[in-house]
Amino acid sequence: MMSVRPRCVAVCSVWLVLWVLVAADNTFTEELLLRPLASGHIHSHFEFTTTWSSPEISDAIHNYRDFEFAHYDLFPRALGEVVERYHVRELHLSLTQGLWRHRKWGYPVVDAPPGAQLWVWFTPTTDDLDQTWRDLVNALSGLICASLNFIDSTNTVSPELSYRPQGVADPWYASNSSYMRYAALPRENVCTENLTPWKKLLPCDAQSGLVALLHPGPLYTAHYHSLSLHLRPSCQDTECRSAQLELVQALSLVQLPDTSAEGYQDWTLHQLFLVPLIYSCPLANISRIYVDITDNEVSSKK
Repeated sequence: MMSVRPRCVAVCSVWLVLWVLVAADNTFTEELLLRPLASGHIHSHFEFTTTWSSPEISDAIHNYRDFEFAHYDLFPRALGEVVERYHVRELHLSLTQGLWRHRKWGYPVVDAPPGAQLWVWFTPTTDDLDQTWRDLVNALSGLICASLNFIDSTNTVSPELSYRPQGVADPWYASNSSYMRYAALPRENVCTENLTPWKKLLPCDAQSGLVALLHPGPLYTAHYHSLSLHLRPSCQDTECRSAQLELVQALSLVQLPDTSAEGYQDWTLHQLFLVPLIYSCPLANISRIYVDITDNEVSSKK
């Protein structure tokens, strides 16, 4: 009689190999940059990056075809279905509360205007681009719980000299502004209803990894707060023979921490975000926190 154990071991080994092959095509990194500013404020910049590579994705990027996704792993299915259905090649969305004070704070990691900003590059195979743009706006409005449905023909443009593709793009495509649409809603309010669906696009739950620090209280009482999504095709090697899809979810905020009785600026992660950092994200390839005090002329005493 044949033993069941060797058969089980063989089957389990096959599944393990398949899982490793799939996992190797997806990566997730999370990083937090903390910058004490000369004004006494603290600039916190979170960046969560998910990459997805496969021969099919690389072929679609190099041949400017629509993406056809299957077997979702780390990449958010909700966003992937929107990208696939509405012929998106590159997408940039930001929701910002407050105004970045360049003279006081220097330059941000990622610049964004107040309110909502959306710009998208579509694939050349898109038939009715204006209608596709309207449908995409409505889909994103529901996905991120923002009032993007107020975007219409009166506030939509196709700039010819700015907002060029940030990812892989040949000159013939990057110079053709008919493939892109841009719109902004300066009065769009940013609230907790935007944060929750944004966090759900991440592969780890809200209680593990750096996302656990994103408590609504400190975020929406900050002097500046910006939430964004950046989707683009990127190269996997120096010659760009293989390409991948890259999703960067970024969140920036500027806070003014309390000073001690002696006049020293004293802060911790818990004081900034009001929650402890306990559990790591098991799906993250990299989890890092940086503190940059090199170029801000920050003194230890105010």
